[in-house]
Parts: sequence; structure tokens; C-alpha cells
Amino acid sequence: MRNTERKKDSEFLSEVDLEQMGIASRRTLQGWRLLGRGPKYYKPSMGMVRYRRSDVEAWLATRAVPPKEAA
Repeated sequence: MRNTERKKDSEFLSEVDLEQMGIASRRTLQGWRLLGRGPKYYKPSMGMVRYRRSDVEAWLATRAVPPKEAA
């Protein structure tokens, strides 16, 4: 794995970052955390929530829906 790929995988994203990426609104992310759903997250300090890019991508991969075959 190249150094730039490692850096990208370990990059941390905020709720705003995920919202801007079109993954979910901040409110939805907050709700998912309360319900134990959504991507894995980290709380480095009080009031701060971060998501590792590689965790978000892995979680998204589990949400993929295969296309249906034509009848």
C-alpha cells in the first residue's frame, strides 16, 4: 500500500464531512449513534465525533444492494 493510500485510509472525517459527501445528515448520524447503527465512530474528546474514512467506506460496502435481474 502506498503512503498516500495509507494516509487516506486513516483520515478522520467529521459529521459535516459525511453530510457533504451525501452519506447522511448530521441529525441522522446522531440518531444512528444513539441506536448503535451506522459507521464506526470515535470520540477523541467531549463533544467531538470523528469517523475514519476506511470505516465509512467499509460500512458503505455492507449497504450495497445488488441490481435485480430483469424478468
